[in-house]
Amino acid sequence: MQDNTLQNLITASFLSQSEKGRLSQYLNEYGADEKFYEMFNLLLLEELGKRGESCEKALRLFDEKVKLLDTELKSKKEKTLKKAQDELAHIDPAQISKKEKVWDEYYQKIENFQGDYEKQLKENFSVLFAL
Repeated sequence: MQDNTLQNLITASFLSQSEKGRLSQYLNEYGADEKFYEMFNLLLLEELGKRGESCEKALRLFDEKVKLLDTELKSKKEKTLKKAQDELAHIDPAQISKKEKVWDEYYQKIENFQGDYEKQLKENFSVLFAL
């Protein structure tokens, strides 16, 4: 392979600038010999390994965050339902409009909780893909 093509591959790679510099310097001094290819392959494999570990860690953190968000959402829903049930217990069964108001408020709060949950989930998901 021509040195220009190899230089372009080095430049386009996801290696650090210092590793790219070492490879470029070696290529300029010694050409594309077997040691160059071994070095390039080794550096690429090491970087892939690092990125794999980073991705696994990020996924674990994301999973933990989702579990936390799920727990918070469940808790908010349960508290809101209990509050609505307590309010309904003190309303005369014949007062339908008051009961409707309690349920409307309950469902509005649940929708808000769900919207906040989805927003936080998207934010965490976007952070995950920014890595």
